[in-house]
Amino acid sequence: MPHEFDAANKHLLETYPADWIALAALPPGSAVQVIDADLSAVSASADKLIRVDVAQPYIAHFEPQAGPEADLDQRILVYTVLAWRRLKLPVLSVVLLLRPPASS
Repeated sequence: MPHEFDAANKHLLETYPADWIALAALPPGSAVQVIDADLSAVSASADKLIRVDVAQPYIAHFEPQAGPEADLDQRILVYTVLAWRRLKLPVLSVVLLLRPPASS
């Protein structure tokens, strides 16, 4: 059932990436660009990655979470490391808790 929110959140992240950077209080950039989040080399795909161009560019990783997940921190760490390895930029991960049960 947690995947019921995925499509809407992916659409919002793709359509308004700069707004998500601001919402998470991450450093703003002169340009932001949603990039391919496919990390399938190890069967993992983050929800959305946004490249932010600033003096020191970085990747913002947003992960909407609708339900509890015991190893969420471990999954986010894996996505962060894989994105860094693929894109060679620092990755700042933000988990969006969509419902109270997600805060486990």
